[in-house]
Amino acid sequence: MRIPEFREEIQGRPISRVSLDLDRRAELLPTSSKWYTGIKFVSTEKTSNYTVTDSDLIIYVDATSSPATITLPAVADSGGHVFYIKKIDGSNNAVTIDADGTETIDGEQSIEMNLQYQYIMVHCDGDEWFILGGEYVKMEDLLQKLLEEQQETTKKLGEINEKLEALD
Repeated sequence: MRIPEFREEIQGRPISRVSLDLDRRAELLPTSSKWYTGIKFVSTEKTSNYTVTDSDLIIYVDATSSPATITLPAVADSGGHVFYIKKIDGSNNAVTIDADGTETIDGEQSIEMNLQYQYIMVHCDGDEWFILGGEYVKMEDLLQKLLEEQQETTKKLGEINEKLEALD
């Protein structure tokens, strides 16, 4: 398909001549690429330790053979970058996302994913890495919250029992 050339004028002056040859542009695209509204989502699959690069976006990790560590680049070089990291295998081997050196991800040196299809989306603001989304739950935090809720419920039940006994 060829979009015809055209000439526009604003206040009597020509502004530009535009010619788009969509067939020619399509020939330049890799046949294995998937395009959605003009954006190419680049993905890669890793089966061992790997250091993320600027050209990465989506990283699928298959840790079937052995645990794998995915190391994020230094924050000084990564301002504005977003990466999606997903564990795709069902093995018991962990996929660890590790911050560079002493840097952190939401205050943690590393994040561990143990379940198939767990993933996180991390973003760097130039100073720190942040988890912006995904199916990652820090189990210690979840268990601590559940324990605190259970203790609060037990305390309230104890108070109710004391009041009931006082009524008898």
